[in-house]
Amino acid sequence: MDKQVVYNETELKDILLKNSSKIEEICNDGDSCPEWFYKFIINFLTSIDMSEEEAKEQYFNILTHKYYLSEKMERNIGFRVATLDYFLNITKHFINPKLVEITLFEQILDMSKVDSKTGCFNFRFFKEMLDGEIKRAERYEHSSSVILLDLDNFKEVNDKYGHLFADKVLEKMAKIIKNTLRKEDIIARYGGDEFVILLPHTGRVGARFMGERLKENILKYFEDKVYQGAPFRVTFSAGIATYPFDARDPENLINCADRALYRSKTLGKNCIYDFLEEEYKRNNTFHSDRRKYTRYPIKKHNKVEIYDECGLLAISGRIINISAGGVLLECSCKVKDDILNKSLQLTLNELLEQENNSLEVSGNIVRLNKEHQNLKFYIGLKFNHLLDKNIWQKIEQKILAHAV
Repeated sequence: MDKQVVYNETELKDILLKNSSKIEEICNDGDSCPEWFYKFIINFLTSIDMSEEEAKEQYFNILTHKYYLSEKMERNIGFRVATLDYFLNITKHFINPKLVEITLFEQILDMSKVDSKTGCFNFRFFKEMLDGEIKRAERYEHSSSVILLDLDNFKEVNDKYGHLFADKVLEKMAKIIKNTLRKEDIIARYGGDEFVILLPHTGRVGARFMGERLKENILKYFEDKVYQGAPFRVTFSAGIATYPFDARDPENLINCADRALYRSKTLGKNCIYDFLEEEYKRNNTFHSDRRKYTRYPIKKHNKVEIYDECGLLAISGRIINISAGGVLLECSCKVKDDILNKSLQLTLNELLEQENNSLEVSGNIVRLNKEHQNLKFYIGLKFNHLLDKNIWQKIEQKILAHAV
């Protein structure tokens, strides 16, 4: 069993499907198995989904039951038979089990996960995988990203060339995307001419890199294609959202990617937009109808210091943009989530003239975004009171004069 620890889940599944007799060899002793193994083997044999901790307990219960049956029957009872008897007669998980050859069972299971037109996973299965990945990302504190991808002007392809041709284009697009993605990435058909991609353990920068690779490979494939005597091109627009910065649950993460996708469409299509860019777009607008107070971006070097009343917290950073009612900051040090809603003091430097170069204000943290790849933390702070009118006018004048 010592060899078992070198397998990953994909490798182990391939081994068991090609040679199901290996189950007995692999399952005889689980003492040296990694934690994921127990959940994997229970689910593989029974399709029962349980936590790693519960699966490990049940695994050793089955081993004990196997030894008991073998002794009682005076012959070696296999792990699979012991598993069936345990869940049928001991725990009563099974009410009316049906015996199916394991390879056929896996084929049927895979068919229920796949979109028949494109060969990608269906969205129902994708949601299950996304939910599991977010739980893993939360547990191990890493980022994961979603790319929502929509083919540009695909209705025109349907109308001009017919549905059969359009279906072949969809199939080809799916194949190019799958060949570009990593083994651990998951692609599903979102609906119509839309695809959704899950990039596990991937932050915003990695997701952008993957999106650009997809764009490059698709443009390269179609650059010399001709159909009915005319050049035929396919492009796509895409939106990126990253856990945990943009959203912390599957539904909202997909919604954020969808909003970023909508922005890429409005920008002229054939481009990739990130949800964080959408946030910055709103924050950096000089005269936004969505904000009560004008917010100005700060382009030159500046400094800000944040601290609490007890002096236990000290953060340094720079101002990205500011209004009379709040400020968006960028920090290079790690910031914990429990800073949200705390009452804090700020010293804003280099916003006023030299004789009064710093400004003391107080407020509450109302938003926190993290970007692990670049080790950046973005803090949105709302002032407890609007800045004094005279002071704000001086800040505006200096900003408009390009002095900050």
